[in-house]
Amino acid sequence: MKVSPIARSESSFKVKRSEFIGILEPISKTEHVNENLKILKKEHHSSRHICWAYRLDFGNELTENSSDGGEPPGSAGIPILNTLRKNRIVNGAVFVIRYFRGVKLGKRGLIDAYKKCAEIAIEQASLRQWKLKKNYQIECPIDYFGTLSNVLGKYKGKIVRDESKFSLSWQIDLPEERAKHFCKEVELITEGNAVCHLADVTS
Repeated sequence: MKVSPIARSESSFKVKRSEFIGILEPISKTEHVNENLKILKKEHHSSRHICWAYRLDFGNELTENSSDGGEPPGSAGIPILNTLRKNRIVNGAVFVIRYFRGVKLGKRGLIDAYKKCAEIAIEQASLRQWKLKKNYQIECPIDYFGTLSNVLGKYKGKIVRDESKFSLSWQIDLPEERAKHFCKEVELITEGNAVCHLADVTS
């Protein structure tokens, strides 16, 4: 069973005077990794290394990547990524910040430290079962705005883009197993005056 983080979790520990800070963040697209990285570099500008790994699942495609952040190749990013894989985490990224205090750990020591830091951050996280969501586009008369808002909540969907003006125009996120029933109910409520179809986007 795949799981995803609900919110940010953080951990820290020290080994041979080096301090490691691990952060698990929920993400939904690769851009979130760069955004978080920029923030962490400002917050931890005096740290020696910021290493990371992420996994994103879009249903038909699993994307993952990692970075050693200046550490010896294979000593940081891959151990973090393997920890995400082991815990079956998707749509999450782990960042590990290292403050170096003058004592080298060696490659084996680095692998163990980055792995441990990622594990602690994951252990402290709130996780939920991952379910595939799909984006749908809805177009219909604006009169149905309130009614369809209630129906969307009933099916655990959310509006990701609202371009409504004189008519209702939503891009929504829906759990895959509920999408068919949602669209059918929308059609009934609007008496066939709504268009509900799979949106051509990746989120």
